[in-house]
Amino acid sequence: MNPRRLKPYKEAERIKLQNENYLLWLSGYYQYEAVSTAIHNAFREKNTRAQPYLKEPIEIFEPTEEELEERAEIEREKVIAFFTAMERKYNREGGGGDG
Repeated sequence: MNPRRLKPYKEAERIKLQNENYLLWLSGYYQYEAVSTAIHNAFREKNTRAQPYLKEPIEIFEPTEEELEERAEIEREKVIAFFTAMERKYNREGGGGDG
């Protein structure tokens, strides 16, 4: 077989190993986060808040436009809910005057 024909196979193997190496690194990062969170929480001061573990996976790809719009909409809904609750509380407490 001609050695030039083997070049794509060699490149494919390099890419495969590069991807495996990245996955191993990412796995190690998650393990590091888990262990450091556990240690932090085990030795924290009594009056300090516990450190939470990651709530979502680490993003390895840029979010799509659709995902960004969806996240923005969720944040808008949270803000609206917060201010609506604040308004209700304010009105219940009798603070509805004009200032």
